[in-house]
Amino acid sequence: KADVEVGAFLSGGIDSSVMVALMRPHVERLQTFSVGYGGAAAGFNELLYARRVARDLGTDHHELILGAGAQLDLLPTILWHYDEPNGEPTSTLVYQLSEFTSRRVKVAVSGTGGDEIFAGYPRYRAIALRERYLRLPRPIRKQIIERLIAMWPESTRGSRFARRARRFISAADLPIETAYGSWVSLLSRPQRRDLLTDAVVQSTHDPDGDRVLLEYLGAEHGSDVFARATALDVEQYLPEYQLTYVDRMSMAHGLEVRGKHVERQIG
Repeated sequence: KADVEVGAFLSGGIDSSVMVALMRPHVERLQTFSVGYGGAAAGFNELLYARRVARDLGTDHHELILGAGAQLDLLPTILWHYDEPNGEPTSTLVYQLSEFTSRRVKVAVSGTGGDEIFAGYPRYRAIALRERYLRLPRPIRKQIIERLIAMWPESTRGSRFARRARRFISAADLPIETAYGSWVSLLSRPQRRDLLTDAVVQSTHDPDGDRVLLEYLGAEHGSDVFARATALDVEQYLPEYQLTYVDRMSMAHGLEVRGKHVERQIG
């Protein structure tokens, strides 16, 4: 048994829902916590799914509802706690959800890590889709599909289809390691270069920040791109990025957020 009361972040997605289901038999009063938006931003919510999971599993469920611009005033404080440049927009939600959760429990379990371990990110599907896409005749790709995607409107209800489709086709013709780097990068290579002075570019061996990607995804490392991409995420992206921002945003409020290893402690 845990020494303190343990709660759980619950988004309604597969990863956090599985964690809550595993915890439920071992916690008499399991508290779950979700964050979402109200007003004009309500279309980006996943609260309905979290409510269903909480209802079916019988948890004591709590929701934090934010306004569309609720995070802007907090950015200086959030960056101070992060202690280095941070481009993860979800960190603002985790910061506020952690403050909300810390009022009731001292430890919370999250589903962080599931996408890396079980290949849940859309970019993994893009690897397989790229091979099929490149088999299509070039005129069909360039004159029909790419023009159609370019005209596809952005969603106001939380769908990322148009943005992801445009990013996918913009890099599909490139070598796979370059294409994958484009899909996962916040900024394009020219944008990253524009942020650096000539002196910095000339004094570093990796001005584009692609070294780690190429170490894992370069063709000389084998033909199984999918295996290399998942290894990159499990060994680099998860510990150096995902777990880092969750840990810093939660510990800013004295809340410990843990992943699957906590299953043994509450069992």
